Amino acid sequence: LAGALWGRLVDRADRFWAMCFAVFLTCLAYCMLAVCTDPFAWYMLAASFMTGTGQICTVVSSQAFIQEYSAAEVRGAVMGLFGTCGSLGQIVHVFIGGLLFSNWRMQGPFWWMGLMNLLVLLSALVLAKWLQPNAPDGSTQASVMLQEGHHT
Repeated sequence: LAGALWGRLVDRADRFWAMCFAVFLTCLAYCMLAVCTDPFAWYMLAASFMTGTGQICTVVSSQAFIQEYSAAEVRGAVMGLFGTCGSLGQIVHVFIGGLLFSNWRMQGPFWWMGLMNLLVLLSALVLAKWLQPNAPDGSTQASVMLQEGHHT
């Protein structure tokens, strides 16, 4: 339900800021899980719900973001690379989370994911000044330069 609602919102909002908000929500939710000491408390359910909502919002908004900011002629390749990096990230972070759980504390994986989402958010904000969305005809500045013969 959250994914469908977020998808409609992302279609009407600035996709970069929607993605940043979704990543922030996910970061906050993981940190809430990290500070939960009683797995049966009501706030654990709220934090879990918020984590799931943040995750699906991040997936939906990041895919919409890629659609808006990648050139039409390479969009499929960009989406494929995005999916591959996401899969590798899941493998690596599950491994690191397991190590943190086993060798440090049970909240370790949640702190780790909160930190990783914070780093993604900060990276996006730093790199935002270089963003240029597609033109109405679907072209990007890079594709226009390639068509005009400006190879770098």
